[in-house]
Amino acid sequence: MNELVQLAGRQAIKTGVYSLLMEGALKHLWEFKDNASGENAITEYLIRRDGNAKKLLSFKKEKNKVLPVNDGKHEQQPVKEKGEQNNGSDHS
Repeated sequence: MNELVQLAGRQAIKTGVYSLLMEGALKHLWEFKDNASGENAITEYLIRRDGNAKKLLSFKKEKNKVLPVNDGKHEQQPVKEKGEQNNGSDHS
């Protein structure tokens, strides 16, 4: 088998495992032993995945809630704080 193809296959597997771990941490299925390092890893992951780390604030504030996964097809709404006033654009 071509060495370049093997390298690409290994990289794809590593990326998949990395994404699985980060998404699990975002959904609070598991936690990092070192919270500071974990938050740094999640920040870097969100920057790679979404181009920004806006969701990190939601992750920190919503430790007990499951965050939605951005599949790239749907725009995600920001998480509202308790007591936060509706700006009038949301009619739910």
